Amino acid sequence: MAERLGASYIQLLAPQRSFGGPPDERDLLAYFEAVARESALPQVLYLNPGPGADVSIPTTIALSKLPRVALIKESSRDLARVSRLIVEIDHAGHARYLTTVQMLLISLLLGGSGATMPAPAAEIARGVIDALAVGDHAKATELQLGFALFPARWMHRGLTPTMKTALELIGIPVGGLYPPYQTLDAQERAALRAHLATTPLARRLIEQPHQATDRS
Repeated sequence: MAERLGASYIQLLAPQRSFGGPPDERDLLAYFEAVARESALPQVLYLNPGPGADVSIPTTIALSKLPRVALIKESSRDLARVSRLIVEIDHAGHARYLTTVQMLLISLLLGGSGATMPAPAAEIARGVIDALAVGDHAKATELQLGFALFPARWMHRGLTPTMKTALELIGIPVGGLYPPYQTLDAQERAALRAHLATTPLARRLIEQPHQATDRS
């Protein structure tokens, strides 16, 4: 369906076995090869233990060598793992290796391809990349330090509630959480707004945030 609708890539979470338990390397290779037989789209291998499998370094490297695996999204935030895989995957030319928001600057400095993240964090990240591109390491570091607190301080509520609230605060309401799940309370919301005021998103903050009524 994604291919018919014009998608450029298909993102695939490295899955747990459907009948229970963690997959081994053979299972994961067979899974990605099976999808490749059904769609010609290049694949984004998404590594996120918990909802997906906890994929070892050797298996991640093996998956990166599959012809259709073009990008890898790493969620571990483990610098030892990230630095090794940047070398063994990105530097080796097997696939482009991407990390996540907290690892953006160090990933770029080590020669990785970047990071993936939701809005509005991506706007701050754009500033990190732009500063690094012109050699302004001090500015890149300053902006990256904004991610020391955001979204971590609010992650007990979850990434989706945090980012939806942040978007609403900068005037881009995208809807609330589907019941029965709860979003940030008033105190948490105020703290998030205060933090965003210290970031490049400050210029977008609005005095009376929209109250989203729809759910998504």
